[in-house]
Amino acid sequence: MKKCSSCSKDLPDAALHCVFCGAKQVTAPPVGQPASAPQPGLAKTMMGYSNQEMIDQLRAAGKPVPPALAAQEPAQQPAPLPAPPPAPLPPAASQAKTMFASNPPPGVMPAPAALGGYQPPAPAPAPMPAPAPMPYAPAPMPYTPAPVATYAPPAYAPPAYASPAYGAVPPYLASNTAAQAGRPIEPWKDGLRAMMFIWGGLLLVAFALPLSTGPLRFSWDLIADGQGTVKVRPLLVAAVGLLSIVFAAMPLATVARGILAFILGLAAVFVPMFLGGHLPSWEALVSVVGVCTLAVGLLLRDEYREALAPRLLVTVGFAAALAPHVIPGDAGVPLVNTFRLLLEAPGEMKILAGLELGFLLVLAMSLLAWLPSPTSGGTKITMWLLLGWPALTYVVVLLITGQISRIPDEPARVLNWVSGGSGAGSTLGLPLAFGVLIAYGGASMIGKALESD
Repeated sequence: MKKCSSCSKDLPDAALHCVFCGAKQVTAPPVGQPASAPQPGLAKTMMGYSNQEMIDQLRAAGKPVPPALAAQEPAQQPAPLPAPPPAPLPPAASQAKTMFASNPPPGVMPAPAALGGYQPPAPAPAPMPAPAPMPYAPAPMPYTPAPVATYAPPAYAPPAYASPAYGAVPPYLASNTAAQAGRPIEPWKDGLRAMMFIWGGLLLVAFALPLSTGPLRFSWDLIADGQGTVKVRPLLVAAVGLLSIVFAAMPLATVARGILAFILGLAAVFVPMFLGGHLPSWEALVSVVGVCTLAVGLLLRDEYREALAPRLLVTVGFAAALAPHVIPGDAGVPLVNTFRLLLEAPGEMKILAGLELGFLLVLAMSLLAWLPSPTSGGTKITMWLLLGWPALTYVVVLLITGQISRIPDEPARVLNWVSGGSGAGSTLGLPLAFGVLIAYGGASMIGKALESD
């Protein structure tokens, strides 16, 4: 780098003009030649023409110089002294001596070898003679290609999950899912509560209806004025209805609620049968037990279609409910007497005989529970027909005997089929409200054990 001779700013050594002020620079002459005088004048810079050049052009053209430019004209400076000749530069790094250099760089005289100058390269060594051939050739090694291993995927083995308490747990298979489809989890969790609310309410309504309108008498009058066992039936109707609603509203487990409903239904059915100081006939007792067992088994079979226990309950219940009709008594075989009554009795009695034969047909329909799953065999419909048959019989009796005209005077007769009141008793089945409590309560109680099988 060098300094500008006019503005003293740094310029490259090879610059002829200053890029800042435009002044020509003094170049160093070659070695042995006198320095040349600086040439007057300014050159165009990167910023355009300098002020001095514009002033010189205006004066050469005979035009006045603007005061602004005249004020910027630099004062005449004495010519700078010639710079001393520069010292010789060392050779460039690209021309330095290396271990591979065989010739001196151009323009440089070789120095003596004692001073570490250039030395001519040593002559190349003579090539080594080729090795003599071996007197014998080694025997070729036998090559045996390695056998290529074929990939065979490993046989799949389902993992066995270990448990510190129970050991290895078998894997969960798709067959387990199919088995669980036939064993639902608490299928009557909501249905049991609904039935307890509905039929408990109907029992309370049946208890509140007047027994007669002239004079006006209610069930609580019968409780207060009745003698002995007369007051037991209305008390049971009110208690079972009220407790059914209370137990349905309480936050209980399904099994516990089912047990309570089952006990309420059984108490309402069997307590009146053993009152009065004498035992019921075996026909009535076996028939009621058979219908209770059959109702529970049919409801279980509708949900647990793969299980064997519901089918066995249906079979036992069918046999018990059919026994009073086929076992001979003092008057002969009841089933034969029913057919004889259907053929020989007058018109109204034929209807009653037909109702009893219809009940036997419903019993026979219950054996459809043995159909293979997944069909239900219509077991739930059969259960409702079985429990509702006494209500149908009661309504028909009211119609054919003309007692339906007494309903305005005795409003309680409207719901006697619900509570099993006067005139509604029948060996063909149960009072409907109590039968529903027994069926749903027993199914919820036994069904929990079937879920883990």
